[in-house]
This record gives sequence, structure tokens and C-alpha cells, in this order.
Amino acid sequence: FPVTIDTLKKVTNLDYYYKKETTDNDKEYKATQGRYNENYYNEEKGAESYYLGSASKELNLYKKPIEEGHLTAFGDGKDPITKQTIFKTKQAKSHFTDMTLSAPKFFTCAKLADKENEEKYNIIFDKAVERTIKKMEEIVYRRVKKGTVEKVKDCKTMVFVFKHHTSRPVE
Repeated sequence: FPVTIDTLKKVTNLDYYYKKETTDNDKEYKATQGRYNENYYNEEKGAESYYLGSASKELNLYKKPIEEGHLTAFGDGKDPITKQTIFKTKQAKSHFTDMTLSAPKFFTCAKLADKENEEKYNIIFDKAVERTIKKMEEIVYRRVKKGTVEKVKDCKTMVFVFKHHTSRPVE
């Protein structure tokens, strides 16, 4: 089954991903941010997380858990394990993209109705996410500016997967 891409946006502020969970009573946060931070990316107590993408294979991180401090290291342009610089900080902050992948409603409803096979549904969804990332890597490119803009398809992607099973409350 296909996954749906709910959001796809350039990351302009890495600090958002480090915010602590807020409560429904945090009116100031809601007023300034437009919605509540649902704590998906919190490195201290976040959701199940792991690496995907060809760059994660090169750094020997593929399918390993994202540990506390890893996002910060990448934001600083460093390998989270060796602490060696892998790209300039300016590049790191301008090359993050936030993408939310979700299962179609029929799939989540079937999973909820079939509690006996819940783990099978999780495996199916995980494989669909992996296939989606692999397909995206086939079409992603970087721009090289030498006189005229050139598209070069030799990009390696580092994908941070944060799994969560929550939904926004319905009022």
C-alpha cells in the first residue's frame, strides 16, 4: 500500500525539534506557534526512532536508534558517533527537510480493528516507509552553480524516522 505524504517543508528552525512537550494549558505556545508541540522529536523521551537513507549506511547508522544528542550533532554538521565534521554548519541548517508520512485511513482503521495482527500492520507500514525513502532518493538532487544551475543526482540522504501513534484531538 502507498503511504501518504502529509507535510513536506524546509526546516528553518532546528530549535523546534528540541522543544519539550507542552500541555493543553500552554496558551502562550499555542498563540505563538499556532499549534501544540506534540513531542515527536524530543531526544530525551521521544517516540521510537531510527535512521534510514543511504548516508546513514555510509555512517554505519542504518536502522540504529537515534540517541540523545544525535540531532544536535547533525545540526552542528558533525557525525554523532565520531564527532568529526561531515559538512559545514551553514549547510546543515539549510539542508533539513521535514516530511510526515502516514498510513491511509483505511489501513489505520483495519489495524485498530485487528488488534491480533497489530505487529504485522506495523511491519507493513515500516516497509512502505522504507520503499518511499528509497524512491525519493532516486529523484532527489543537489544544485550546483557553475555559470548555469546544474542538477546533480549524487545525493545521499540521512533520514531520521520518528514513529508515533498519536493523532490530534478532535474538538
